[in-house]
Amino acid sequence: MKEHNGKNAMPGLGQPLDQSSDQSSDQSVLEKVTAFITRSAGEAQELLVFQHSSAGIQIPAGTVEKGEDVEAALWREVWEETGLTDLMLLTKLGAETVARPPGKRVLLRTVPMLSEPAAAPTTLGMMLQRGLWVSETAVARGGWSQVRFEEYEMQSGSLVVSGAATGWVPSDALIGRVVRHFFHLEAHAPTLARWTCQSEVDYEFALFWMPLDSDPGLRAGGVAGAVPGGATEVRRLAAPLAHDLECNHRRSRGRAQGVRHWPPIGDTEL
Repeated sequence: MKEHNGKNAMPGLGQPLDQSSDQSSDQSVLEKVTAFITRSAGEAQELLVFQHSSAGIQIPAGTVEKGEDVEAALWREVWEETGLTDLMLLTKLGAETVARPPGKRVLLRTVPMLSEPAAAPTTLGMMLQRGLWVSETAVARGGWSQVRFEEYEMQSGSLVVSGAATGWVPSDALIGRVVRHFFHLEAHAPTLARWTCQSEVDYEFALFWMPLDSDPGLRAGGVAGAVPGGATEVRRLAAPLAHDLECNHRRSRGRAQGVRHWPPIGDTEL
């Protein structure tokens, strides 16, 4: 992706943001879900991860859609990213508000990136999807914000910026609060050791199981990219959860919330 730029901030048009302070007053929250899916492998437990074609090792995760229940979003994301249906929801592990670095904002809705802050501007041919993190670099009268979005790809085992775009979006499409919900699910039926799943945006996910007590090598992208601080922050969040996962396996299955299927049997509306 090439570098694209909307009109730069200038006197009377847009004012650069003060990165030293956060004056955000919006109270909106974007919710996300993360699924720790495990299975028994003899005496050991394994965690489901996948190799993203451009973002490295990930675990199933995604954004709750507008008007969607958090648990419904969990099942939808698991189905879309793994193709698994026979899963048992053991417990909700918790939720955490994602800390936001200065200048970082997240898209509350999908919007086009525009060349200038105007009611009928030229689009830059790019749609910014709900749930993406961007850097807010300037604001303009009339409720507009200039943002920069970066894309990443794997090169020699590391994520590097492969392209960037700068343009304008409505300020009310940006929020600062993200709450991520963590769930523990268990595979209810035998699965393959490895398989692939095609995402709705043409990414191919190569799924596989790995020991629960090993370092999955999460990369900044997917769930890691959705958390400022990247993979390091995700590993910090996941560390105490790994203990909870092990404890869940030692509990009686009578405490599980039951076998769930996605899509729901007999339900034709997704």
